[in-house]
Amino acid sequence: MTKATVAAACLVVAGAAHASLYEQAADLNDPGTGYWSAAYAGTYHDYLHADNFTLGAGGLVGGVTWWGGSENYVWSDLTNFVGWEVTFYDDAGGLPGNVLYSEYFDKAATNPMDTGYVGWQGSTVYSHEVSLTSAVNLSGGTQYWISIGVDPASDALDGWWWQKSESVDNLGGTFYYPDGFWTQSTDFDVTFGLIEVPAPGALALLGVAGLMRRRRR
Repeated sequence: MTKATVAAACLVVAGAAHASLYEQAADLNDPGTGYWSAAYAGTYHDYLHADNFTLGAGGLVGGVTWWGGSENYVWSDLTNFVGWEVTFYDDAGGLPGNVLYSEYFDKAATNPMDTGYVGWQGSTVYSHEVSLTSAVNLSGGTQYWISIGVDPASDALDGWWWQKSESVDNLGGTFYYPDGFWTQSTDFDVTFGLIEVPAPGALALLGVAGLMRRRRR
């Protein structure tokens, strides 16, 4: 195998490992606008937000990306946040239904990065990316829902907003904890992306490329 072939194999693997199954890109004309979203009841902003999506073709979701930030009541950064919970649901008549998969990530595991955009009340807009412990198998042409809620260090301090995205269908769902049920929200969509698990063929190429590197040593 030539150096060029090994390099090509590595590029294929890298592309497959970060292939996007679905994306709702951030609305860069309106950074800092979004929905409050908390992982549990009792926070100052007592809401959990979800957004709907439909894949053109089915696939295995191995990772999730999203944008958001602090309300800057006390801190403009992520000081008041311990982690986030990511949950997938099936559809129940135009609202989130049964939980298909849920996983909690502490702050470091979400790989927060400053996007360079300044949000609401001067807060920093962050991007996040997580790898799921188990891949989520989703079908094409079927509506699903995803929620991302923050776990705050202090319930009484900064809330977290999930960044507005470019318009898709402006349909979302809001769970108000005191009421205990979902209602539709129709103001705007929110930013997130679904990363596809590499296909078995790409993993095989990774093994070949790794073997060639070991032989060269």
